[in-house]
Amino acid sequence: MFEFVAKHTGIWPVVLICEALGGSRSGCHVWPTRGPSDQARFDTQLDEEA
Repeated sequence: MFEFVAKHTGIWPVVLICEALGGSRSGCHVWPTRGPSDQARFDTQLDEEA
C-alpha cells in the first residue's frame, strides 16, 4: 500500500489515498525510513532455506 501512496502523491493528496486504502498518514510518511517488517524478514529467511 505504501508504495502505491508514494507513487501517486503527485496525483492525489496523501490523506485521501490513505483514507481510501485504510492506512494511516503517519505510516505513509514513516514507511520510507523503516526497515523490513518481521514478516518480511521471516519470508526472506524461508526463501533462503528452500
